Amino acid sequence: MVRLSEKTFELNFCNQFERLVKKKIFWFGLTQKQESQLGFDAATILRGDCFFFQFKASKHVLKNKTRKFYTSHKQLINLQKLAVAGLNVFYVLPNIGETIELIQNPDLFNYTWFLDVHQIKKNEKTF
Repeated sequence: MVRLSEKTFELNFCNQFERLVKKKIFWFGLTQKQESQLGFDAATILRGDCFFFQFKASKHVLKNKTRKFYTSHKQLINLQKLAVAGLNVFYVLPNIGETIELIQNPDLFNYTWFLDVHQIKKNEKTF
C-alpha cells in the first residue's frame, strides 16, 4: 500500500472545496519556511472571511480504526495566535491514509474531520 501524502490530500481538498462552495477560490500557499513560522498550509478568503487550513496526514491507526494525528507544539501555538485574532483556523484531518482509499472514496469531505483550533487545549499535541 502507498501512504497518502499530505500534499496529495491538500491538492484534492482545495479542488473539492471549490466545488462544494460553488465558487472559484484563490488559494494562498506557503513555502516550507513560511509554514514553519506561521503554522498553516493554505488559506483563502470566502465571503469576506479568512480561512486558514493546516492539513495533517496520519499513519497511526488505532485498534478501533480511528486515526491519531500529531502536531508540533510550535505549530499549534502559531495557529492558536491566528485563532485568537478572530480568524477561522482549522486542522483538516482525513480519515483515510492510503492512496487506494482516496481512489475508492474520492469525495474527501465524507472522510475528513475539521478541528477548529479554538477547541484545542493550550498544551495538547495529539488529537
